[in-house]
Amino acid sequence: MNQSVIDLCASFMALMIALVELDGTGMSRDRVYDQFICRIWLTRVLLWGLMVTSTYGILLTALERYVAVVYPFWYKVVTYICCTAIAARDRPKIDFTFSAENETGAENDSSFSARN
Repeated sequence: MNQSVIDLCASFMALMIALVELDGTGMSRDRVYDQFICRIWLTRVLLWGLMVTSTYGILLTALERYVAVVYPFWYKVVTYICCTAIAARDRPKIDFTFSAENETGAENDSSFSARN
């Protein structure tokens, strides 16, 4: 799904660049709109960025499938290790630190840490 979203955005940008013709005449360096048009639209940096992202996505998908077919055991082991590492890294962490006064007026520092 991510590949199709990137391709859709790249296609939309290519269509917009083909339909909307802007040149750099009459632009001012002082206006924010003119700076945006000059740096983003006229250089077509967004279009090229989307196209490069799409190309690398297809390349990595093909490489992953090649490795899965040619080296199935190695692919399964590496995939398991990578998925386990990512799941452990992205695990939510809860860390509460609070300070409270007890009945005698002395301040106690208490900490509570939990991992889900």
